[in-house]
Amino acid sequence: MDFKFTTEEITAERERQNYEIWQKCPVGTVIWHMTGRVVNDDNGKQKMLWYPKPECIQQSNERGFLTIATLSPTNYGSSWSNIGRNYFLSREECLEEWGDRPTADDYELPENEAPKEKIFGKVVSEDTVITIWDGNIATHIYQDIPFQLIDGKNIDKTVLTLKEIRSRFPKGIITVFTESGLSGVAYQIGNAYEPNGEKWRFYARTGGYA
Repeated sequence: MDFKFTTEEITAERERQNYEIWQKCPVGTVIWHMTGRVVNDDNGKQKMLWYPKPECIQQSNERGFLTIATLSPTNYGSSWSNIGRNYFLSREECLEEWGDRPTADDYELPENEAPKEKIFGKVVSEDTVITIWDGNIATHIYQDIPFQLIDGKNIDKTVLTLKEIRSRFPKGIITVFTESGLSGVAYQIGNAYEPNGEKWRFYARTGGYA
């Protein structure tokens, strides 16, 4: 006669195992999983690179944990059952589980998916005109990372080019956020090694200030 666990017994055992893992993995514990990212090789062909990626537990309770802190402590994106059995492992376990599979392989776009144009990081003309303020568009200029506001009411013109902005703030990383009520863009200079001189680059797209 086969013995079968009841639903209550299975649930109780799962809760016991999850509680045990929770006690062994306090906030600050580093856990790993294999992840992949698409890159362009020297010949312009796309490759998928696989590597063990570390994550740090930032928040936790008996139900699960977050590796990224948020303002909503009741949202826990990962269950404790994901540790040690099917996703999060030690770095050594990740590599061992990966075995002899290649850590770099050709990447093919999914069927019916068109290549996406890369816009973030693209070079932007220094002659791009930026409206500082016109009643609808508002621009703020920041220096360094973390961002430090360096403009404000001291800008004496309603429009400036990116070249003019750099001439006013010639050192370090400069980030320009220019937004209307419902949309906006950001440009940045000084945050990358430029062998042929600095260039303004497309940094972000925003949802506007409204």
